[in-house]
Amino acid sequence: MKLRAQATLNLPSQEYKTVLEYSTYEQAKWDQYFIATLVNNTNSRDEAVTYLDNLTENGSLNAYFKKLLDDVIMNKEKSPEVFQRLLESSLYPVINLDNSYRWFYLPIFDISLLRRNKKDIAVFPDKLSDNSNKNIKDEQIFKNLLGKNETFISVKNSLVEDELSEMNNLYEVELQDHRVRVKLLNEWFSLSLASFNQALESEVIDLDVFQGKVVNDATGEGWKILSNKDLEVFFSKKNFNFYDQDDENLYLIQDNGLVLIEIYRYSENLYLYRRTFKNYDSENATKTLSFLLNSKAINEIKTKMILSLLNLVDPTLAHKVINEILVNKDSKELAEFGLKLIESGLTSNWNQVVLKKIKTITIPKKMQLIYEIDPSIFNFENESSLILGLSDNTLSQKHCEDKKLYYDNHKKMLHGINVMIGEITASGVREELKILKSNETVKRFKKFLNDIVGHNKKNYREMDLKTLKKEYKAIHYFYSNDYPQVMEMIENKNKK
Repeated sequence: MKLRAQATLNLPSQEYKTVLEYSTYEQAKWDQYFIATLVNNTNSRDEAVTYLDNLTENGSLNAYFKKLLDDVIMNKEKSPEVFQRLLESSLYPVINLDNSYRWFYLPIFDISLLRRNKKDIAVFPDKLSDNSNKNIKDEQIFKNLLGKNETFISVKNSLVEDELSEMNNLYEVELQDHRVRVKLLNEWFSLSLASFNQALESEVIDLDVFQGKVVNDATGEGWKILSNKDLEVFFSKKNFNFYDQDDENLYLIQDNGLVLIEIYRYSENLYLYRRTFKNYDSENATKTLSFLLNSKAINEIKTKMILSLLNLVDPTLAHKVINEILVNKDSKELAEFGLKLIESGLTSNWNQVVLKKIKTITIPKKMQLIYEIDPSIFNFENESSLILGLSDNTLSQKHCEDKKLYYDNHKKMLHGINVMIGEITASGVREELKILKSNETVKRFKKFLNDIVGHNKKNYREMDLKTLKKEYKAIHYFYSNDYPQVMEMIENKNKK
């Protein structure tokens, strides 16, 4: 069986530091272009120097321009093409030293790996020379790496250390019939199993913490060498996981799905593992929520994730989850989900604390649903309008009694108001007031009469008991105080 996996290998290597020297062109500065133009338009160095002396006299630029003049003349004599490029395209030749390359000779494969800025860029057979100025092969390697306007000059390699060191990296490996191949860039290199085991960052794997099944084959891709550190991550307190009793596999719980962990034993102490992501569905969401519920870990999960799982599972399980979470914390979203469950017909076995939280987000026209589950969480004094609107068959015995007492008191208050207003109206006091001189009592009583007799549009019958009591108290004050005083004033006036 051929198997591919990722493994961290410690490969013995010799490191070489490389200095690549090459020429290229940069945009010429104004002073370089100026001197090139001067050279091009004079017949000799002396003529050019005379021009510069006249231009700069004894200023600081005099010596600088003369040095630049010699550099430009030398470049012109060395390469007329370069000089012409400077005039035509303002490109000036420069020499660069590039120290970003490193060679690593891997004796286990007898190859050399070239890196630039810690990134592998090429693999070549054999070991490179310590003095590449004399090595045509190494020169050609770097010539091929240079750009269009870059010209190779030299490359020098120097060994960093005589002794072999270990190069630690993650590699793709291929295992087949106790033979191993390692992928470097896009090439595969053979390795004996003994050498592989030696290079492998091996350790004694403690599988005691793993209670799932170890698979018999490792087909497909995505396999990695298992380490104890990987096992620590799987069973970290930050990760929630469970074993599926049906397939005996370990699953890591994540916000958007489950991660299946498969472990395969390749040799005595070489294990591989693979992580496979699975979206939540009705079946695995049920298993996930059941585990979280039974392990009491449900309250540590984000509400957003819980809601996504609740939409996939049976309402009975969702009911248990809502009951468990809302007992311990507040969540408007979960309370709304609980109300949906009640509307769907789940009206039994609600925790009273949870039901109170659901009640707080329930609109009045749906409040009867909550009342029918547990009337005891409703208070007649504060919620009389709701309770009075329910039929006696719905109400608890206590609330039936509260309702009867309410209407009895309402009837008594209404009767008392009608009696007082009727007596005052029948007495004719409103017409008799005209014979009295105005004073505070008379003014106040006149206004009262206008409010309750002349312009009274109040519907006492439709008022709730609390409002009706206020009206009764106000009318009774005038009936018991101002009304008798005014009647006495009228009687005394008539005697005269």
